[in-house]
Amino acid sequence: MSGLELIARDSKSEIERNAEAATVYFSQVFNKDDDERNWSFSYLREQLLLKNSQELFRRYQVRVQHALFVELLVFNITYNAIAFFAYIFLPDEKNERLTDVSWGAITTGRWCRSISFLIHFCIFVAAYKESLFRSPNAKIAAAFIVLLCMIMGEMATSMYRIGRGYQEPIMRQTFYIILTTTVLLPFPRKLYSAMSGAVVITIDMALSAIGSSSLRKVHVVLLADLVFFLTTLLVGLYIRYLIEVMSRRAFLDRRECVESRIKIETEKNQEEKFLQSILPTHIASEVRNDIRKAIKNSDQLRMTQKPFNKLYVEKHKNVSILYADIVNSMLLAASLKVSDLVATLNDLFGRFDDAAEKNGCMRIKLLGDCYYCVSGILNKSPRHADNSVVTGLAMIDIIRSVREKRNINVDMRIGIHTGNILGGLLGLRKWQFDIWSKDVTIASHMEQGGVPGQVHITQTTKDLLQDDWYDIQPGDGHLRDAYLQTHEIKTYLIKPADQPRSRLGTPESEKVSNGVRFQRQPSTQSNCRANISKLQKRQSSNDFLPMSRRGAIGYSLHQYRKMVSQVNKIMENTIDKMALSKRDQWFSRVGIQPLLLTFRESGNERPYLNQPDPLFKHYLTSMLIIYLGITIIHVLIWSSTVEFWITYGFVLLLIIVACVFAWVGYIWLYIKKDDNEIVLSSSVLRISRTVWKTTGLRVTIWLAISSMILFCSIVGLNECLDSSFFQPFNQHNNTNVNDTYISDNTKDANCEYPWFYTLSAVLAMTTTSVFLRIHFLLKLMVNGVSLAAYWYIIDVRSEEVFRQQAAKFADWEEFDLPTDRSHCFYLTFVLLILHILDRQVEYICRLDYLMKVKLKAEQEEARTMELINRILLHNILPPHVSRFYLNKQLEEDSQRVEAYHEERCAVAVLFASIPSFADFYYEDGQNEEGLRCIQLLNEIICDFDLILGEREFQIVEKIKTIGSTYMAACGLQVQDRGSLQTEENPTENVVTLVKFAVSMMERLSELNKDAMQDFQLRVGNEGGR
Repeated sequence: MSGLELIARDSKSEIERNAEAATVYFSQVFNKDDDERNWSFSYLREQLLLKNSQELFRRYQVRVQHALFVELLVFNITYNAIAFFAYIFLPDEKNERLTDVSWGAITTGRWCRSISFLIHFCIFVAAYKESLFRSPNAKIAAAFIVLLCMIMGEMATSMYRIGRGYQEPIMRQTFYIILTTTVLLPFPRKLYSAMSGAVVITIDMALSAIGSSSLRKVHVVLLADLVFFLTTLLVGLYIRYLIEVMSRRAFLDRRECVESRIKIETEKNQEEKFLQSILPTHIASEVRNDIRKAIKNSDQLRMTQKPFNKLYVEKHKNVSILYADIVNSMLLAASLKVSDLVATLNDLFGRFDDAAEKNGCMRIKLLGDCYYCVSGILNKSPRHADNSVVTGLAMIDIIRSVREKRNINVDMRIGIHTGNILGGLLGLRKWQFDIWSKDVTIASHMEQGGVPGQVHITQTTKDLLQDDWYDIQPGDGHLRDAYLQTHEIKTYLIKPADQPRSRLGTPESEKVSNGVRFQRQPSTQSNCRANISKLQKRQSSNDFLPMSRRGAIGYSLHQYRKMVSQVNKIMENTIDKMALSKRDQWFSRVGIQPLLLTFRESGNERPYLNQPDPLFKHYLTSMLIIYLGITIIHVLIWSSTVEFWITYGFVLLLIIVACVFAWVGYIWLYIKKDDNEIVLSSSVLRISRTVWKTTGLRVTIWLAISSMILFCSIVGLNECLDSSFFQPFNQHNNTNVNDTYISDNTKDANCEYPWFYTLSAVLAMTTTSVFLRIHFLLKLMVNGVSLAAYWYIIDVRSEEVFRQQAAKFADWEEFDLPTDRSHCFYLTFVLLILHILDRQVEYICRLDYLMKVKLKAEQEEARTMELINRILLHNILPPHVSRFYLNKQLEEDSQRVEAYHEERCAVAVLFASIPSFADFYYEDGQNEEGLRCIQLLNEIICDFDLILGEREFQIVEKIKTIGSTYMAACGLQVQDRGSLQTEENPTENVVTLVKFAVSMMERLSELNKDAMQDFQLRVGNEGGR
């Protein structure tokens, strides 16, 4: 396993053990289906209120309703066209049975169907532009117009006949009107749907009361009609309610998807800014991608074998290196308290960062009171030499302000050299961008041989300066530094006296707005003192601070409000782009095959079908309502036998038991508030949860009970199959309606009103559609088999029963078609409207599931991002410091943020260096200008870093590497509760570091054998305050 994979695995395990809030978020997002309470209407309404999303949900609901409305328009247009052509071509002028009243009804039907067709078509064209229907008034108007068209198309001929004094019982497509009114019409409130359905029932009941006055037991017949219509109305409203619950849940899921995406983007930007504070952008991206791969390999238990650890080092030619050192810094430290020292250094280095950033320099790191940066790495500007000089002059100006404020004799000594460098990262822990080369060594000695208050530059740097306002004087650096003398380096000094103020460092009151893209964060690296571990943030009166001083981690209130605003805007666009229109469904690749509604990605199909269904209890309740309606109709119309009561009683008991088991778990959740008390303590609760969580069991229950209800709808029909029962009817005498429809006393009551068998079958078929999460093709198959069985019973087994009926279907007889076929047509029509409803609901559910799949993928991505972020933090700061800043939000209105610092009394510090590495390092073409030497140093430091993962040395904290010097400390750890350890043993910490040093020597010895080198480790170890 590679070193990076090992570090990623260990860091990942430690982060997950901490179970911090950001990680808990991911585990909660996808558990919405595991708790039935999350699907309750009251809970969903409360969530919308809490998220202030009522208006957005209404917008979402309008789109869902519009999709259902368009389905109805398409169906009505087709239906009216077929009915119009039927009125045109089916009536036979030679048919003697067609009276003037009949022809008048046919003419009325032609006009009504044609007008209804035109109106529906015009509304459909207008509905193509959804924005026209976003107004509640527009939706209500369109819904009422369509409703009037449906009433006109179905009932106009009956009204015409009654108006002409022709009374006869007629069956109409009132079921279709009621169901579409309550489910498919875009009424903004359920009350409007209920009132409209009640109006339709009232009109039909009035027509039936007038037309059925000649029937025997007319009051019973009307009461049975009313039961049928009310059952249809209740079921339609219940379906509408369930669709709204699903819409609310889907909307909240979509909103969480958007929130997740915003969070991911925020985390990504946060991570990039954080990486940019210590690493160049291109190296940051490479490190981030490698950590992602390491985490993936760790999750898949896959190990990679590599001879060397990856080296994140690149060559940079023609750059200017600046080294700056605070002269008399010990006076500053001695005169200030620890907290004041931290605040002063925080302010000082922050202003250095501002000056470097403004002038195109990239801060490398801090070495105690030494600060060094490079110009020309990120932006290949030809002015990199000028940028470095101006930055140095700005630092001198800044330190002077500190000297005047504190009255302490401090100054800056600055050295600059231009040349080539190797820049990148070494090791596996505590990554810090660093630079190496002979030119870097020259720059360091330029600082050591410089003069306080002036900028010390080499001849190479001087030759590249483009501005002419500098006060340049001979530097004589060889007189103050032996290295410069040995290498005969000619130097110069630049005084800050006459420099333009516009080019100097930015004071606190000046906003830094023209800095380069790279931003350095001193809070991640300015820790070189043995008694302080700090994350620096300086006091500022600016509203705008670069990320180097604001900090890269944590959300402020302003950021939260900004995120909410982004969520709302994106949610609006998401709602507008939902693929709900027929054009989107059939011609855009939304991930769903338009004909069979299967997922284009087959891997989604099985998980979708195996989803829990918390609404299953509601489906069973709808089924119970329908079955009670069927039972009441049978009791009212037909004689009740022992077989009837046994059959109906058994099915009723079965449905009630299923409802009880489905509801008991949900009710128990509200009785017992503590989830610990709801642990599946009884078989009833286990069954309740198993039912709605197990797809196979739900389908079995649905199929079994639906089949029983379908069978019950025709119980008693077998008694009508006795051919001796029928009495001849004069079907050709239509002049005396009473002669035709008054039943003979010998006629059995069970066979006098066969239409109620058909209406019972309609309700039975509806039971399959109330189960919204059952696959629509499965429902179509069950209803199709039922229709075929009914067709066989009507057309073959019970033909005479359905022909000698007391009521006819609409204008069926005027079309000269067998009356028994009208029952088949009615059931086929119901099957089509139910299938359209099932299909559209299925499509919406699958769209919702695709969003859930996307949500889950984004949650995993967010979790990976979070892990990467934490791993990076753990490789820059001690864990307790990183946790401090992860859990601490920046206060928007606060102008002072206290810098993090601790004073520890029993810390052991270790410096381990390889003195001979400087002699080993050389630059030529054979070793890629020193890159191979740095590769070997990286292997050494990686081996040292791996020792930190051993159990014995987990309390050892790596601080940083400085060239070939490795710095670590022991005694910085905190207890699990976050408080500092109360018992600190300096001796034990020193001993631990001694053992750590021995392990380092052993690793170095092994590496010497492999690399055929003779490196020796020189170690210094001290413990104390």
